[in-house]
Amino acid sequence: ERHNDMYRSPAYLASKLLVTVPGAFVMSFCALVPVAALVGMNWSRAPGIWLANALVFLWSEFLAELLAVVAPHYLLGMAAYILINFVTLLLAGYVVSIGSVTVALRWLAYVNPW
Repeated sequence: ERHNDMYRSPAYLASKLLVTVPGAFVMSFCALVPVAALVGMNWSRAPGIWLANALVFLWSEFLAELLAVVAPHYLLGMAAYILINFVTLLLAGYVVSIGSVTVALRWLAYVNPW
């Protein structure tokens, strides 16, 4: 569609943002409410958890969109997405503490959304 000049890039970006951003908050809400109700979560903390979950979802979605655009082949984009998510989950503090990461790679822990 884009190569046939059916629309311009700003229109595509605006349409993606108008759909993706509210959709992330709706999907995050639908994913968190049943779990929160089942485990008896403190509902006063729910808005902060909902916002954090939606922002991580948006980060993942925009990363996938970016890699789909810059990768020469879709399989390379998928492999890069898996690699980036593996590194961010590894450096999130669950497996490796941030203090034990070498100084040259510590910046990855600070830009990590997890």
